[in-house]
Amino acid sequence: MKRWLEKTCSSKDRLRKRAWHFLHPNPSKNIKETNGFKSRKAAPYIKELESFENELDKLIVNAEWKYVANDFQKKLHEDLKNIRQDKRLRVSADKTRKFNKMEPRSYHSLLNDNITKTYRKANPHDVPSLNREAKRIAKSLNLDDRIDQLAEREAFISLRDHKDNFANKPTCRLISPTKSDIGQISKQILDKVIKTIRTKTKVNLWKSTRDVLQWYNSITDRPNHSFVIFDIVEFYP
Repeated sequence: MKRWLEKTCSSKDRLRKRAWHFLHPNPSKNIKETNGFKSRKAAPYIKELESFENELDKLIVNAEWKYVANDFQKKLHEDLKNIRQDKRLRVSADKTRKFNKMEPRSYHSLLNDNITKTYRKANPHDVPSLNREAKRIAKSLNLDDRIDQLAEREAFISLRDHKDNFANKPTCRLISPTKSDIGQISKQILDKVIKTIRTKTKVNLWKSTRDVLQWYNSITDRPNHSFVIFDIVEFYP
């Protein structure tokens, strides 16, 4: 029920924003550059949506629930019970939807080895310093009301179980979700630069499988061409 209420409120908020922009168009086209960051302001009240929102609320208030049991739910309940009783961790695979069972001690050892291989221990004062610098950049771009400070999150790994000799020498991908939102601004600027370079140099740079297929199908003399395949092991030294 909480999840349902949350999604309903989110839908009403988005609908109010769309309706407000429709009812109050901006003829000057003076659109603020937000670099993809969403506004934190609550949607304004729209009188024209009042009756619709009231009927939407009635659907939730008058909802009735009943117990339904089938083979799938029984199997799901049984699997959840087994997972809760098992002390091993479920670690996701790198390129598939599989999960591998792993002892907590082995997981933490592998995680620590990958962190210390790539990163060094930082000074505790570095985080406030980064936040101050990010605040300065956000204010200069008039985005300080849309960007959060750096959120410290735990790093984790995904197992590369498709690699050779994985059973004897497991490898993994280290994922560090602690990233500043300022990086999104840098990405927007870099995308514009890359787009300009692509337009002027006519260099192929594909962003989807469809683009690759279109390029490949346009090659007329395929037997006289070859592919060069390379794999980037790590982006950072």
